[in-house]
Parts: sequence; C-alpha cells; structure tokens
Amino acid sequence: MSGYVLNIGKYMFIINIQNIFYSAFISLLFTWVILSFIKFRRMMRVMPVITARLYETKEIIERCHKLFPIEVIEYKGITFRRGMSVKITLSNSKAFTGSFVGVNTHNMVCVITPKSIIAQELKAIENLVPSE
Repeated sequence: MSGYVLNIGKYMFIINIQNIFYSAFISLLFTWVILSFIKFRRMMRVMPVITARLYETKEIIERCHKLFPIEVIEYKGITFRRGMSVKITLSNSKAFTGSFVGVNTHNMVCVITPKSIIAQELKAIENLVPSE
C-alpha cells in the first residue's frame, strides 16, 4: 500500500496523492456548478428590467417618428432621409453623431444618438452632414 494511513476512531483510511487530486477536482467542480447556478438566477431576475428598457426605447423612437413626421429634408444641397447616419453640429459647437429621424412643421430636426435624442431648430444648426 502506498499512501498515508489515517486513523479516525475505529476506522482506518488510506490516503494517497491521487485521492487528494480527485477530491480537489470534485470540490472545484461543485463550486463551479453552484456559482453558475447563482449567476443564472441573478440573470433571470434582471431579464424583465432589460426587456422593459428595450420596450421603452422602441416606444420612444415611435413617439419621435410621430412628432417628426417629415421623413426627407434637403439642407444646404444635401438630401437627408429617415434612418440615415448624420453628424450634426449645433451653434454652441457641440457635435453629435446619430440617426436622422425627421423634421416637424416648426422646422425642428430630430437626431437619435446612442445616449440621447437631439431636437433642434434648423436655424440653430451650424452644420448637418452625412456621417461615414
């Protein structure tokens, strides 16, 4: 017999290096399974919140389409259509890149960026160009 003999009360165990590696592997496997289960439960709790945010985003974009119904505009000789990627520079020198939504009857232009929605009058826009 190769290994260490462990006497516990009236029981005798023979422990070798191979048994130690097997027990360590099994404990790591159980730990991984438990942590994966915990992560899955957390993800399932957050899923309704993420779905609600996506629904709100779609709803906001639909409202923008209703508020800015004119889909095509010509600005300084360039034609812009709804959904086109544009770069807009405002009179205060702030520049935004986003998707062109449209124009309303009050000459306001709407552009949706990944973080915000910009609605600005045409006379306050310094430059509007297609984005690459």
